[in-house]
Amino acid sequence: MILDLTMNVAVIIAYLFIIGLLSKEVHKGDIYQSIFHRLDTQLVAGGLFGVLGIILMLFSIQVNAEVIVDLRHIATVIAAVFFGIPAALGSAFIIGIARVILVGGFSEVSITAMLLMFSIGIVCAIMTKLPFKPAMKSIVMNVVSIVIVYIALYITLVVFNDNKEALISIYKIDWIIALFGGIVAFYVANYIFQSNQNFYKLQQTNQKLEESNYYLEKMKNQLLHREQQYKSLFEYNQSATFTLDLQGHFQQVNRSAELITGYSKEDLQGSSFVPLIDKECIEDTLWNFKKVKEGESVTFQTELVHKNGTIVYLTVNTAPIIIEEEIIGVIGVAHDISVQKQTEKKIQESEEQYRSLIHLSPEVIFVLKDTKIEFINDKALSFIGVDQIEDLLGESIFEFIHPEDRELVAYRITRAMETNEVSKRLNDVRFLHRAGNIVQANVGTKLIEYNGQKAIMGIIHDVTEQKEIEQQLKDANQMLRELSQLDGLTGIPNRRYYDETLATEWDDALANRRALSLVMLDIDHFKFYNDTYGHLQGDTCLKQVARSIKASVNRPRDFVARYGGEEFSVILPETNLDGARAVAEKIRSDIEQLSIPHKSSKVKPVVTVSVGVASVIPQEHINKEDLIQAADSGLYVAKENGRNQVKADTIDNI
Repeated sequence: MILDLTMNVAVIIAYLFIIGLLSKEVHKGDIYQSIFHRLDTQLVAGGLFGVLGIILMLFSIQVNAEVIVDLRHIATVIAAVFFGIPAALGSAFIIGIARVILVGGFSEVSITAMLLMFSIGIVCAIMTKLPFKPAMKSIVMNVVSIVIVYIALYITLVVFNDNKEALISIYKIDWIIALFGGIVAFYVANYIFQSNQNFYKLQQTNQKLEESNYYLEKMKNQLLHREQQYKSLFEYNQSATFTLDLQGHFQQVNRSAELITGYSKEDLQGSSFVPLIDKECIEDTLWNFKKVKEGESVTFQTELVHKNGTIVYLTVNTAPIIIEEEIIGVIGVAHDISVQKQTEKKIQESEEQYRSLIHLSPEVIFVLKDTKIEFINDKALSFIGVDQIEDLLGESIFEFIHPEDRELVAYRITRAMETNEVSKRLNDVRFLHRAGNIVQANVGTKLIEYNGQKAIMGIIHDVTEQKEIEQQLKDANQMLRELSQLDGLTGIPNRRYYDETLATEWDDALANRRALSLVMLDIDHFKFYNDTYGHLQGDTCLKQVARSIKASVNRPRDFVARYGGEEFSVILPETNLDGARAVAEKIRSDIEQLSIPHKSSKVKPVVTVSVGVASVIPQEHINKEDLIQAADSGLYVAKENGRNQVKADTIDNI
């Protein structure tokens, strides 16, 4: 019995070594310590230790046909201690099932042994959570498992077979070997797994060392490459590149530095940079050099005196050279900006000329952003009536625009900003002078970019005087026109104006199919009046009659004119024959009521008139001359019938 149990221990140890070798091959490259806690490893371990239990059953002590004694529980204990709950339960399950299959079949003894093996697996799984060290856990699990084994032996030998002597003989030897065998198995397993872990740590250390050597070699190559790049960048840089010590002496200079200064490398190396700087720039340059020595990166402009005496304008970028946290010098790159400076100078001169032109311009020039005045020239002082430009800057343009023009100006500004288009023609705008008077102006505008933003630039041309002259000319022209249209004696429209108006009214009546009437009247026996009272009195009479006719006509479009000599005519638009006859009668009556003496008249001792009336709705086959002839015919009838009366005639009678 002792030999068989010892053989079980040997099998366990041998199997553990085999598992150790397999795990070393399977888990190459993994972090060995982590594989014990992976579920796949735990399940595989459960299977492997289940196989160990089966092997141990093959080397068991055959008590009788159904009862065997071995150390198979140690397989589950080792699995639980090193691989956790899944391994403990898996191994116990496999061993329990194999017990039924290999020995006794589905008998009471085999089923009991299987269930008790399951119990060992469950108990070991629970004990993995105990706060003990692994060695103590293994001892506790082994002791508890031995107890469960003896419970199983008691049931199978004593209860089922009544063989107490066999139980006692097994008890005397088995528990000692099982206890010490379990301890030996734990330490062997711990040694194997720990050795594997140390092996992998060593392997990882070697791998890291190899990687470090690889990266070190790579860094050496990169450093060499960067040194070559730095040398190329330094030597072949198109700008002057140099290094200085802390006293300001050149340590290194490139070919471009020779070209900019006019001195060779041999002349420059070891010499101070100070004598190369123009006197006016030495103080600022030394101040910047001091800042770099204190650890700042500084960009500044200075002026260098070339060997031939010319001034070279430079922009210098400098930075401290720091080795092991200590500043040992200065590195710098100097860019020749002489051409740029000359261009800037020309631009500045051009801008000054441009500004002078703007401020000396006889026109007001302004820039608007939104509706605020961003810029305005000096001409605005007199144009608006303010003392200084600051009174205008930032103010809304609408403060200086006539209220009646603000809406239109606002619309034009908004439309220009939204559509990026401005009207090309000049706009008439009225401005308010601070003195209270209105200044009329023409305003031309254009969209521009001002200080990086969209704005409107405008030119204001004061046309107040021009507008006044234009108005005077207009008034003079109107006066001349009126003089050319009015009768010089009576002050009412003359025959020429009469003909123009009749033509216009005829066309309107023809187009709208409306009635048009004419009244023709003649002062009765006016020749006798002149002979009796003289021509001056005759002129007075004509004026009185003209005023009376105008007073008798009420509508704005009714037109009174001197037709010729003592003959007058009235155009009555949109008036039928009855209406015209009524107007004519009123004219005749009003003149008679003037009671202008006329003792030579054969009608009455006062001035009277004979009146002819005609009316028509114009058509294509008749013309205005037909209407004049009809009215004149009526006048003739009135004279023939005794004068001082109104007679009407129609175009049909002509």
